[in-house]
Amino acid sequence: MSLAAIHCLFRYGLVVALANPVGDQGSVQPAGPSLKADPTEVIFEEVHGGESAKREIRLTNVGDEVLLIDKARGSCGCTATLLSKQRLDPGESTV
Repeated sequence: MSLAAIHCLFRYGLVVALANPVGDQGSVQPAGPSLKADPTEVIFEEVHGGESAKREIRLTNVGDEVLLIDKARGSCGCTATLLSKQRLDPGESTV
């Protein structure tokens, strides 16, 4: 292996190590509003004509300031998104 390849691998490893710190991070609350979705992905199985399927995603403000949700949309035009709340105080959730 050439010296240039070794340097490249070392730099890559250093970047990965710095991007993924190890150790007790505690439960640090993000500064400002921060959105957490649970689940992060919804997969609809086969839905036949005339049928409907409903899935819920819980959205939580895990930050320390008010979170305002301007709009929510699915990745497909065949889905509808309905929010019960658009303003979430810190720690508050909606589906």
